[in-house]
Amino acid sequence: SDINLNSTSSSFGIFMRSYAGIDAKGHFGLFAELEASYKTGKSVFSYKSNEEIKYTHSNNRQFKFSFNPGCAVFPNVCTTLSFGLGGVQYTKVTQTDSEGKVIGTREASKTLFRLNLANIRIGLNILL
Repeated sequence: SDINLNSTSSSFGIFMRSYAGIDAKGHFGLFAELEASYKTGKSVFSYKSNEEIKYTHSNNRQFKFSFNPGCAVFPNVCTTLSFGLGGVQYTKVTQTDSEGKVIGTREASKTLFRLNLANIRIGLNILL
C-alpha cells in the first residue's frame, strides 16, 4: 500500500510489407515486413520512506526497427502469421525528482538477429 506506479505511453509506427506468391492461383504467399516504430511515455513512481512520500518521474523514449517474415492465405480475407526475426532497438530513460532535477539517465541499445518465438503475430485483413 506504500508503493504506487502510474504509467502512460503512446506509440506509432510504419511498416512496409512485400508479398511473393507460392502457388499458381495466388492464394498462398510469403512476405517480408520492415517496421519502424517510436514509443514515448511517462511514469511516476511513489513510495513511502521514513513516513514521507517520495516521487520519481521517468520520461521514456524508444525507437525500434525490425524485420518480420511471415506467410499469408489470400481468399477474400487475408490471414497472416509472422514472427520477429531481428532488429535494432534504442531506449533512453531520464529520471527526475519531484522538483524536476535530473537524478539519473539510462540508455540501452540492442540488436537481435534470431528467431523470437515470443514475438509471433497472427493477423486478419479484409480485402475490399
